[in-house]
Amino acid sequence: MEGLLKIIIDHWLSIAIIMSIFWGIRGMVLFTQRESWTDYVFWWSYQFIFNSVGSMAGWCCFYILAVRAQNKLPELQDFSLGDFLLFIFALLGLTGHLPQVIYGFVESFGKLAEAAMKRISSTGK
Repeated sequence: MEGLLKIIIDHWLSIAIIMSIFWGIRGMVLFTQRESWTDYVFWWSYQFIFNSVGSMAGWCCFYILAVRAQNKLPELQDFSLGDFLLFIFALLGLTGHLPQVIYGFVESFGKLAEAAMKRISSTGK
């Protein structure tokens, strides 16, 4: 376990950059379907940045979690709620789902606020 953590901590930036570029390109290819060239270039750039930054955030969480775990070896005890949240963010970021999850939460809050405003305006009449 200590050897694996040392490799991750020593080489995480290289791995993170390569994987973030991969997830960025994946986002460009899968999620860009526009008609005009200007829309295409904009969405290509947007999807690349959106997905690569999400992946890099996951890798940063993974690095912090690896450093914390290394400090708690060999027992791996005394993990906190913060460590659990880091694990969740790292898992979502490493698998390429963090940007979509965050976007889903933001969109859900927007719809919730819209529904609340409709409810308030309909009861006010």
